[in-house]
Amino acid sequence: GGGGQPSPPLGIAICFSSENTAQLANGEKKNFDQLQLGDKVLTQNGFESIYSFGHYNPEEQGQFVQLLPSHIELSSTHMIFLQDGRAVIADSVEVGDILMSGEVVTGKRYVTSKGLFAPFTASGTIVANGQLASSYVSLQGTSELEINGWSTGFSYQWMAHAFEVPHRLWCLMMGGACLKESYKYDGISTWVSMPQKFFTWYLKSHTLTQVLLAVPILSLFVTLSMLDYVTMDDQNQAVAVTCFVIAMAYLYSQCRIRSMKKCD
Repeated sequence: GGGGQPSPPLGIAICFSSENTAQLANGEKKNFDQLQLGDKVLTQNGFESIYSFGHYNPEEQGQFVQLLPSHIELSSTHMIFLQDGRAVIADSVEVGDILMSGEVVTGKRYVTSKGLFAPFTASGTIVANGQLASSYVSLQGTSELEINGWSTGFSYQWMAHAFEVPHRLWCLMMGGACLKESYKYDGISTWVSMPQKFFTWYLKSHTLTQVLLAVPILSLFVTLSMLDYVTMDDQNQAVAVTCFVIAMAYLYSQCRIRSMKKCD
C-alpha cells in the first residue's frame, strides 16, 4: 500500500485491496488480485469456494483502512469481526480493539493501494492476512441499519448475507455457470449493481419513505434468512434448489402465456 494519511480517506472503495492474502485449501497463499472464482479460501466455516466477486477491479486505486500489525486493508465501510462476534465497519476499529483472531490492534492508518476486490463465500466471510473479515460492506457509516439516526438493530452483515441467498442458491443450482460473471465499468458485479442503487436511493429518501419501506424490506430479509437456515445441510439444500427451479419455471411459463395472449 501507499503511505499513511493523517485523516480518513475521501475516496470511495467498497472492498479489500490487492495487498491482502488469503489461505487456500491446497496450502497455497494468494494475494487478492490473484484470487479466482471457484478458489477455496479459508473462512469462518473452514474452506469455502468463492462463488462471486461483488467488486472486481484490479487496476483501480482505492483508499483503505490498514490495521496493524496484520496490515489487513479494507475500505472504511467494509466489515471486520471483533472478538465478541460483532461485524463492525473497519473505520470504527480503534487501537486496543481485539479482532476475532485474538490479535490486538496496535495501529490504524489510511493508505492508498491498487485493486478493489470483494470475494463472496457461502458464509459471507473470508480470512484476510489472518483476520476474519466480512464479504460485505455497510451502505452507511454504521454497522447497523439506521433510520433518521435511530438504530434498527439489524446488522449490515445479516442483511447483506440474507440478500445474497438467491444468488448463492443460483450458483449452487447452475454449478459451473457461476464461474463466469460480468461487471459494470467500475467493477461492481451485475448481481450487486441494481440492488446497490436501490438501497442507496432508499437510504437517501425521506424518513417516512424509509419507515414505510422498512417493514417489507426487513420481512424479505427475514424470509431469505429462514431459507438460508433450512438449506444449511445438503439434503435441505437440494430440496430448496428444486423448489427454486420449479418456481422460476412456473414464473417463466406464466410470463410466456401472458406475452402470447398480448400478441393474439
